[in-house]
Amino acid sequence: MEKSIKLNLGCNQWKLKGFTNIDRDERVEPDVVMDIKCPLEWEDNSVDEIYCGHFIEHFNIDDSIELIKECYRILKPTGQVIFTIPDYQKIFNEFDFVIANKMIMSNERKEIDSVGMPIDQHRSIWSKNFLERIMIDIGFSTEVVSMHDYAVANVNWQTIIIGKKQYDKKQQL
Repeated sequence: MEKSIKLNLGCNQWKLKGFTNIDRDERVEPDVVMDIKCPLEWEDNSVDEIYCGHFIEHFNIDDSIELIKECYRILKPTGQVIFTIPDYQKIFNEFDFVIANKMIMSNERKEIDSVGMPIDQHRSIWSKNFLERIMIDIGFSTEVVSMHDYAVANVNWQTIIIGKKQYDKKQQL
């Protein structure tokens, strides 16, 4: 029986049971110390599940999109990825919708100076609509959920999107 491969990319201190927990910071004691860079080292169609919790915002937009494409590539047909992001549309809605929307729209495909913690700053901002559109364009079917077993917190400013790799018989020919 083939062993299931489940990856928790950029795990920080939030390790998931049954997953290979990967982080570049050895101080958090991941299963594997690795700086996640594209292309990912796993073979095409080899991974069952990927979790990226509060991770992609630490890359610039182009690198984040490349990572999402790589997740699609390495997932087995019908495999899934779960992205949990700080949803800046939700965060900014608490303050000023017009200014927030301009900031989000102007960020597409651009790098921002940085937001977030000074130790490991965010390099891009994400919203539910933007992430979901990117995932669908890559080939995922998506489902937005309000909470998930893997989520590290139940806060109203995050978005959780499950992406399922679409099985395409033409790709297998």
